Amino acid sequence: MVVFYRKAEEGNADIGADKTPINADIIKIIIDFIAQNGSITNVQAQKILGLKETRTKEILRALVKNKVLNKVGQYKGTKYTRHTDDNNE
Repeated sequence: MVVFYRKAEEGNADIGADKTPINADIIKIIIDFIAQNGSITNVQAQKILGLKETRTKEILRALVKNKVLNKVGQYKGTKYTRHTDDNNE
């Protein structure tokens, strides 16, 4: 399993809601949603994670970069699916 963490800024012990580490729980929530629904959008991810748009986009981008998810489409039509070896980007 892949776990991503974002370092807290120097002198800022309180990470806060928008600085939530990308941990195994977040990844599991997203993967479970995709398993049930086939894909996830940014808006759907915001709702199930309880995060704001910018932070949700950061998480989804990191998961695409680390080949956990595939990005399909662009702009408001963007959806994310589970990464498979068949999807070469």
